[in-house]
Amino acid sequence: MRQCRPKRWVATIGILIMSAVSAWADVMGWKGNLSYTFQALSAVSGGIGSGLAVPDLTTVSLGADAQVLGEGRTAYVSAIHSFGGQFDSRFIQSMGVVSNIEVPDSRAYVYEAWIEQSWGWGSLKVGWMDLSNEFYTNSASLGFVHSIFGAGTELSGSGVHGPSFFPYVAVSSRIRAYFLPDTYVQVAVIDARPGLESNPAAFALDVNNRDGVMTIMEAGVDSDANGIKASLGFWEYSNPFQSNDGTFTDTFRGIYGVIQSPALWTGTTLFAKGGIANEYVSMCSWSAQAGFTMDIVGLFGTSQWGVGVFQNTVSDSYRRAVSSAVTTESGVEMYLSIDGVNGWQIKPDIQYIVNPAVSGCDHGLVVGLVGTTAFDF
Repeated sequence: MRQCRPKRWVATIGILIMSAVSAWADVMGWKGNLSYTFQALSAVSGGIGSGLAVPDLTTVSLGADAQVLGEGRTAYVSAIHSFGGQFDSRFIQSMGVVSNIEVPDSRAYVYEAWIEQSWGWGSLKVGWMDLSNEFYTNSASLGFVHSIFGAGTELSGSGVHGPSFFPYVAVSSRIRAYFLPDTYVQVAVIDARPGLESNPAAFALDVNNRDGVMTIMEAGVDSDANGIKASLGFWEYSNPFQSNDGTFTDTFRGIYGVIQSPALWTGTTLFAKGGIANEYVSMCSWSAQAGFTMDIVGLFGTSQWGVGVFQNTVSDSYRRAVSSAVTTESGVEMYLSIDGVNGWQIKPDIQYIVNPAVSGCDHGLVVGLVGTTAFDF
């Protein structure tokens, strides 16, 4: 199989571009960040077969605040690059992707570009944005490698190319209002198809009646001070989708909930979340995730241990349409995140996937090592 290898000229051009961007940001007052993450994942047993792949992600971002743009305004733009190391599609083929940074191929493209105006009562954000950072999310899930610990599969797998979640985002507008302390309501309207029909990664404005829009609403309590979150959400596509068996069309919609709370013992956070979607047009009728994280003070300062479990339920209509015997896909993940290792965050990770729903193969055991580094400019 052909492997993608970085070229010397790519690195040289990258350094020149970064130097120019850094100089421009310094003059204009914008702040930049460069981060790199790799996930060295090995399929030890089960699945389609054993093997190793290294999904990776480089992100370059620029941001500006009110000091540059004026009172209450912030702006952000980012570009991402991956060498296209595919793991789940080659070795497991689960309904929820084992790696949360896996992309279909090697490419670089503009990812997010938005501006936000804040007032005392809330804010309005407009542009190309990853809405998984604001909807169906909780802080205790961010350390996990499996993508299902972001948004549930019933939502992340919806639509033509998915909603405006990684790796493809769409032009969107989001309004958020605050009422009682830490209590919020937010609504977003999103182009129902990210990018272009032929290229979902394209940085394009192509809103039309043929694709329609997706609307997502969420209300809840989110307190950074004590780590508590409780929210309920609803989402729906404006245009109907073909049913799994191809005999009729129906509305693609769903609901979800998130809850997170500190445990009685110090440094531990518990969470649970899940959602339901219209099973006649969705491959996943419902999903659920739960787990905990625990801060550990050790040799490298504060580390974090996380354990999570999940389940995806394959919709009956999809199983009948493809003659699949798999009814549920479930799994467990455990990681230990260690900060401060020569400027890197290092994370050993292990996952066990029961009944991978796409491949229908044996249970898969995955071990991995994740590394992340970043610096500001």
